Amino acid sequence: MKECLGYFKITPGTGIKGPAPCHCPYCGHSGDQNTFWTQEQLDYARSVVIRKVTDVLHQDLKSLESDHRPKPGSFGIGISLTVKPGTPHPIKYYREKQLETEVVCDSCTLRYAIYGVFGWYPDCGVRNSIQILTKNLELAKKELALADSVDREPAETTSV
Repeated sequence: MKECLGYFKITPGTGIKGPAPCHCPYCGHSGDQNTFWTQEQLDYARSVVIRKVTDVLHQDLKSLESDHRPKPGSFGIGISLTVKPGTPHPIKYYREKQLETEVVCDSCTLRYAIYGVFGWYPDCGVRNSIQILTKNLELAKKELALADSVDREPAETTSV
């Protein structure tokens, strides 16, 4: 969905086999997989197209170059056309973001990666509330165990 613009990646070949709609893991919007592009990806594609079109246009203009001089000994006007090379249109490169969380859907086995908190699986569109709760509980248990181990360590004494 245009308003969401959440960033996620899916691993091809995992999840539902065959044509299926894709679901935004952040807002739940559903659509064809080829409709989920980041602004950076669109800017890159647009810059590549503009570069290719301007390069072809430059080549076409270059083929029209001419130098027509008047015949020797006669009065006339000469016409010439020279196309000078310009600065090529810049390509807006981008880097894939380092993603925080890699997830495998419990329902359809799609492997994907996202930033932060999300609510839907991209392939099957199922809400992932139970999986998020489970992951948060696992994290809380690890934090409690770490805090307990720190509390049990004997305090160091220093002598003066």
